[in-house]
Amino acid sequence: LEDRRVEELSGGQLQRLVVACALAMDSRALVLDEPLAYLDPRGARELMELLVKLKGAGKAVVLIEHRLRDLVGFYEDIDEVLLLDEGRVVGRLAGRRLHEGVDKLIGLGLRVPANFEASSRLKAELSSPVDVEPLALFLKSLPQSVRALEGPRLRDGVVEVRGVWASYGGSSYALRDVSLRMEAGRSYAVMGPNASGKTTLLRVLMGLLKPKRGSVSFLGVKVRSLRNVVGLVGYVPQNPDLTLMSKTVRDELESRARGRSMEEVAKQLRVDDLLDRNPHSLSRGQRFRVALAAALALNPKALLLDEPTTGQDEECIEALGRAIRGFVEEGGLAVVVTHDVDFALNYADHCVVLNSGEVYAEGEVGEVLSRSDVTSRCGLARPMVLDVCCSLGLPPIYGRLGAQLLWGRRGVEAQPWS
Repeated sequence: LEDRRVEELSGGQLQRLVVACALAMDSRALVLDEPLAYLDPRGARELMELLVKLKGAGKAVVLIEHRLRDLVGFYEDIDEVLLLDEGRVVGRLAGRRLHEGVDKLIGLGLRVPANFEASSRLKAELSSPVDVEPLALFLKSLPQSVRALEGPRLRDGVVEVRGVWASYGGSSYALRDVSLRMEAGRSYAVMGPNASGKTTLLRVLMGLLKPKRGSVSFLGVKVRSLRNVVGLVGYVPQNPDLTLMSKTVRDELESRARGRSMEEVAKQLRVDDLLDRNPHSLSRGQRFRVALAAALALNPKALLLDEPTTGQDEECIEALGRAIRGFVEEGGLAVVVTHDVDFALNYADHCVVLNSGEVYAEGEVGEVLSRSDVTSRCGLARPMVLDVCCSLGLPPIYGRLGAQLLWGRRGVEAQPWS
């Protein structure tokens, strides 16, 4: 990337650049705040391997992270985990004993691996942070009719992408001959390695970037510029600050409200206690939820979201997922760019995987993420739940049912065997 302009880099590439700048200082101590944000699973693993090497070379490494699931595989290399709540240290755990604090981690609202969740549900002890036996027992106990829990499907074509080639100048293309059809009443996860064209696809759908070749239509109308989708599409980019214009959260939501109650969307996205705050004084996770609440207040036909789970804890991720699922079940279309395979598994219906600007794979999310070629070639990691399902010969569990039936947090009961 040494000859690339910084403003042309993807979010993941920018994150790598920032970390590289910190490493270039060659300090004795390294403090990294959410360094795994925007990195694809392969990039996150490579960064963790590098940090382990730096630790071995005598450097002190302090890592501030929400992505506990990406750290568990390195539990033997983590000396100590500090748990913070409201500015206080409320727990200390050695990396090797992380599994002994399952209830504490869940009680703090942290997003724990699926085997930790299963351990808590079954009251079964884990032998190590990577022990999947309780998860296997839990999955075998679930009814196999989970795929019957489908939301309503209107099947109306909302977005048509035909043979799109897009670039930011020069001879290289960020998208190469991309064709997609997206339907109302469905949620789509757009996944792939860093710089595979995911954010570019959203920009093309929004009319912010005109394709060099091909066309995009929304509800039958050709998208030539932003004017064609204003009021019809709610868009939240990786940097939510680009959409936040008001002095308070309340003003931000009230100025956008079109047929939806400001109080309703604020409560739905867990920002109802932030209404009198300046949006730009909030954390990135809070700012994204405010921006999404503002987008929902517009009562759009489609939502386009870029990396919504970055900087969010488990409860907020659940709120995001419920908001997206509710929007879809009312007939909306949601397109979510994400590296978060667990979020995609639980809340998406369909998965589109991009690689080097081309559509490498698409289909039902559980089926796509179960493919070994997708995970090996496209920088993704197969979710632990799918890994265990495959090893047990069980059908993949995903979509609306995944979040509801696996952990029972959303008030949907398991249905009997069909």
